[in-house]
Amino acid sequence: MSPLNITCEALVGRYSCGRTCVEGTKRCERHPVAEVQPVAERRPCVYRVDDSSGRLCGRLSVKGTSRCERHPRRRTPQEIEERSRKYDYAWNKESRRIRAAWVEAHGWVCPGWGGDEQHESHDLCVDHDVGVLCRHHNSVKAATYDRRK
Repeated sequence: MSPLNITCEALVGRYSCGRTCVEGTKRCERHPVAEVQPVAERRPCVYRVDDSSGRLCGRLSVKGTSRCERHPRRRTPQEIEERSRKYDYAWNKESRRIRAAWVEAHGWVCPGWGGDEQHESHDLCVDHDVGVLCRHHNSVKAATYDRRK
């Protein structure tokens, strides 16, 4: 059997290697089996090492998660339960109604947040405190204002 159609599964940065494999394996000559994990099982850790530059950790994550062993998820079971109660079917239905009314009255416009002016956005969401914001400004509010509460 010829290995011409089999490509290496090694993870090189964020991408798979893609070179032709050594016959009978799923790895090329540059990436022996002991050094790598398949792309589908492990990805770079998404933890932000430095908030000012946005640099990510980049170590390989634990299988089935988006973070490495050094940067586990911080949510407690209580936080997870609280979030699921906060964003239930009734909230989703109300959120859709509020967004539809906003778009009908103002168009696809985010009112802005934290000194930013209003701008066009087709990715609007509803915040519990202030109403309609674009997803970016809702995230900024959650990361700054909501954390201080």
